[in-house]
Amino acid sequence: MIGQFGVGFYSYFLVANKVTVISKHNDDDQHVWESQAGSTFHLSKDPRGNTMRRGTKVILHLKQDAHEYTDILKIESLVKRYSEFMTFPIYLLKTKEVTKEVETEAEEKFVDETDKEKTDDELEIKDEDETPATPKTKTITENVQEWEHVNEAKALWLRSKEEIEDVEYKNFYKSFTKDYDEPLDWIHFKGEGDVDFTSVLYIPKKAENNLEDNKKANNMKLYVRRVLISDNFEDMMPRYLSFVRGIVDSDDIPLNVNREQLQQLKLMKVIQRRLVRKVLEMVRKMSVAESDESSEEATEDMTEDEKEALEKKKADKKKELTARYVKFWEAFGKNIKLGIIEDAGNRNKLAKLCRWYSTNDRDTLISFDDYIDRAKKAQDSIYFLSGEDTVTIQSSPLIQGLVKKGYEVLLLDDPIDEYTMQHLSEYEKKKLVNVGKGDFKFPESEEDMTQIKKLKKMYQPLTEWLKNQYKDKVDTINVSMKLVEDPMAVISSEHGFSASMEKINKAQAFGSKQQNMPGSGMKKVVEINPYHPFIRELLERVKSEIDQETEEAAKLLYDVALMSSGFEIPDSADFSGRFYRVMSDAMGIPRDSKVEEFEIEDDEPTTTETPEYNEDEGMGNENTDSSENIDL
Repeated sequence: MIGQFGVGFYSYFLVANKVTVISKHNDDDQHVWESQAGSTFHLSKDPRGNTMRRGTKVILHLKQDAHEYTDILKIESLVKRYSEFMTFPIYLLKTKEVTKEVETEAEEKFVDETDKEKTDDELEIKDEDETPATPKTKTITENVQEWEHVNEAKALWLRSKEEIEDVEYKNFYKSFTKDYDEPLDWIHFKGEGDVDFTSVLYIPKKAENNLEDNKKANNMKLYVRRVLISDNFEDMMPRYLSFVRGIVDSDDIPLNVNREQLQQLKLMKVIQRRLVRKVLEMVRKMSVAESDESSEEATEDMTEDEKEALEKKKADKKKELTARYVKFWEAFGKNIKLGIIEDAGNRNKLAKLCRWYSTNDRDTLISFDDYIDRAKKAQDSIYFLSGEDTVTIQSSPLIQGLVKKGYEVLLLDDPIDEYTMQHLSEYEKKKLVNVGKGDFKFPESEEDMTQIKKLKKMYQPLTEWLKNQYKDKVDTINVSMKLVEDPMAVISSEHGFSASMEKINKAQAFGSKQQNMPGSGMKKVVEINPYHPFIRELLERVKSEIDQETEEAAKLLYDVALMSSGFEIPDSADFSGRFYRVMSDAMGIPRDSKVEEFEIEDDEPTTTETPEYNEDEGMGNENTDSSENIDL
């Protein structure tokens, strides 16, 4: 087997100065071959004669820096790593300490000559029932050598799936991954076609590390004819499926190539495609709560009680499988989203596996299919908004109008979500629309459109004035039906960064230089609520006379709208100063009031006379009834 790797016998000389091979054929004498890795070798009959019945013995005369291979533990670890599933048994001669009990030698007794002259009558007669004295023993320790079978693990993947119990799959997973938890799910299959191979793939219960660390993780082991070739083969699984653990064993992969050539083999690319397809199929079944028990159907022979019990069993199983997929999504949902970004070929399959929270229920994850099933008939878009958490997103003014009209909005609270949506763009011919961007068109009826035209004409003086006030920050002022409770909202332009993306970019390394990135410095779009009293009051003031207080209020209104829409205020000091000035007006304090120190007047001291204590009369002149006195 080793000779087929291409390095063969001469790999011995990596650790040995000299190699001696003693071999005995059934029909020949015993011979000795010896070499020191030069161009010569010596071969002769063994002068000791035929000491072996048959077989071969290899003796390595180790180099000075290779003495670590005399350690039995080192040898055992290598065997278990690379040859654990070899069909040929491998034994190691181990020395063990064994304790056992042995009898102590009987003490010699002095025998008198006169005792020997005792007659038969004088001899001691023993009862047949008398128990003989228990011999004295002692415990000793001996070193015993014995052969130990070190590759007892069987290649489970070579057996038929029908013969393997679930417990065996779980125990096998724990044995080769050293994971204490049981796997979440697994799949066992044979690949046939251009390359034949057998594989067992597992999904662990928990993620090892975060996504950034997992991109370097590799949990796949490649075997060729049960010999481990590599346990660090990066191209076995794509990065987003690096959490999958498993074994691939093939008889078709050539062994006489190095690792770099192996990665470029067409066979390996074929294997990877099949592995990815099988993993996605396994996850898909988990996502729709499919199982073998779910396919059981009631028959005519069943009683009503049996049918009811079957339905209950199926419902319980579906609930269990649904809960299992929630665990999977919490652990590896980020990987699936990363797959949508990186794997264009499987993008639609991965999109079906995605789960999101929505405005209908912040506690239950739903799929895109669930969203489409309960969407309005004429709705041709899937609406979403990203942010820091679901509570903050649901309170955003940008989705108030949609929710009021009965539309559902997906709440994206993961930093990778918006990147994922940008690469997905649509699902089942439904366009994915970010309601926090300027290209979002609010669904309006003909009646709404007529009303908007009237409102735009009515608020034209205010929108023109506000555009002049916000000219360095805002590109467009829109009269909108999107808002319900808030007077104003701020959204990004069509090609600008949304509030969530803007925060992500600033938080990244070298974030201070992000203003040079496309979209980072683009002006915003302002939406105003025509029915809000603040906006109506501003309109009246613009029509009559605009004073400094009106300008302050308009600027403060924009800053507050910026915050409520998820953006950061660029100049917090300017905002706080403006806020205090407006608060001064509300509290009736002149704006030009200055902070001045003042003297604190001391309160007049109050004198209290301490009543004298009289042992006979008690404290002071207080009159007390003697009947109410309490002895302490």
